[in-house]
Amino acid sequence: TRLESGKQLRSDVVLFAAGRTGCTDRLNLELAGLEAGKRGLLEVDQHFRTRVPHIYAAGDVIGFPSLASTSMEQGRLAACHAFGIEANTFPEHFPFGIYAVPEISMVGKTEQELADEGIPYEVGVARLRETARGQILGLERGILKMIFSLETRKVLGVHILGEQATELIHIGQAAMALGGTLDYFVENVFNYPTLAEAYKVAALDAWNRMRPLSPAVLDALVETERSFTEAPELNRSVVPDALEDLVEDDEIVEETEDTDALVQDLFRADSGPADPPPST
Repeated sequence: TRLESGKQLRSDVVLFAAGRTGCTDRLNLELAGLEAGKRGLLEVDQHFRTRVPHIYAAGDVIGFPSLASTSMEQGRLAACHAFGIEANTFPEHFPFGIYAVPEISMVGKTEQELADEGIPYEVGVARLRETARGQILGLERGILKMIFSLETRKVLGVHILGEQATELIHIGQAAMALGGTLDYFVENVFNYPTLAEAYKVAALDAWNRMRPLSPAVLDALVETERSFTEAPELNRSVVPDALEDLVEDDEIVEETEDTDALVQDLFRADSGPADPPPST
């Protein structure tokens, strides 16, 4: 293969990933008063109704997430609505699974998404090889990462890479759906030896990082992240360090009642050196 730069690549196989398209081109949609959009996809409302009220669509033909699991749930909800059966809306949290070697699975937010949304969080990590079951299985790789809110301690996301990842993810999914917090995983007992014990290890790791903060420190941290969202031009590299210094010295923060002024002082810390005094 010759690239535009003139460089040549030698390979045995070329994988061309063009995405997915809805298989709607042979359905004669126009006879039903419907028209497919880009990539053959149909638009639906929250009940999976198309523009023609008595016609529903679910699965790959409506686009993301195009998973077998989510498609089945979409179909169930569509059928319930069509027959007037009361049902909840599509769940907010659903897992993704990649059946590779090793398996990959996730549910909830990523760290990047939380940073972009200005939500303060903490992370706990467990390595599967450090669990008793992982040692029995001879695992040399695999991690389980949990993300917790610093404000509420609720589980915001779970990411697993390793043995049985697509099975283990459902524990985190259930906790998120029920509003579970870090404390549930720290204070409850898991079967031993199991890979599920990695949840407790990850929670303890996060707990060790989340030392108790004074209300003023927590308010300052939350306000700082929100300010970053509203003013992305601010330098993110200085404020977190300044907040960390405040956390290490709670006496300074506890005496500061005006957290807004505190945050502004932190922002000004990156404005550069003050003007030199006039020479005499």
